[in-house]
Amino acid sequence: MNTKSEPTGTWRGFSAPLAVGGRFSLYGPPPWHFEGYSASVSLRVSADAVRGLVPPQLTVSDDPVVRLSVFDFVCDCGHGEGFVQKHPDLAQQSEAVVGITVTHDGQPAYWPALLWCSSDAEIAVGREMYGWAQRLGSVALTRMPRRGWRDGDVVTALVRRGHRSVFTFSIALAGELEAPPPVANSATMASHLGRLPIYTQTAIADPMRPGVVERRLVATDIEDVKTGPVWHGPAQLDVVAQELAFLNDAEVIEGRWHRASWTKPYASRVVSSNEGPA
Repeated sequence: MNTKSEPTGTWRGFSAPLAVGGRFSLYGPPPWHFEGYSASVSLRVSADAVRGLVPPQLTVSDDPVVRLSVFDFVCDCGHGEGFVQKHPDLAQQSEAVVGITVTHDGQPAYWPALLWCSSDAEIAVGREMYGWAQRLGSVALTRMPRRGWRDGDVVTALVRRGHRSVFTFSIALAGELEAPPPVANSATMASHLGRLPIYTQTAIADPMRPGVVERRLVATDIEDVKTGPVWHGPAQLDVVAQELAFLNDAEVIEGRWHRASWTKPYASRVVSSNEGPA
């Protein structure tokens, strides 16, 4: 029997569930710290194929690139370094992102149109605070062997939602890359997505006004991005999910794998905020 008395103090918390002392919050405040591994496949698509997935405040270029990225990482969920050490079951996470190269006011940017994630905290903070379009999913990614990578090694990514496949890809590693090229077009922009402003949009329904949704487009500048080593090679992609049908005619550019760490702060700015019908 638990005979401990309830603590006294202020009813609070950064996120639900609230409690006295705020000790049960699902996630804490930014900054959130991440580190782990990523594999991605860059695809060339037509502008018409992705225009319906991008909000009107952002501009799709004439030669957009879509990057399918899979992450295997640890995250402190805003609770600090001790959380990672004491709660490996909650801190070790995986995620898949379908991102599109865009511009805003003529500047390169990144729009993550679709996401699947293994963590309830990641899903909650993404949808509630920033507007990342995260949904529950399972993600598996080949891990680097102790000996390190060698030419010809294969990296495989598997993404599922429920019992259904979303997409899979494999990369035949062909060598290690030096620093990515400067941003000159959509293809090279895809090499810098972690260093570009990320635009996301919340969609929060009003509980008192049927059919009314508040939409807030925000920009976030990811901080302390560190990558390396970076490996690349030819890639093969199999798209299954209906929402990714726009990729059926995409041209595969290449695949990449890298180790990475980064920090997600509070959003940098609110681009627009409005209410409208669902």
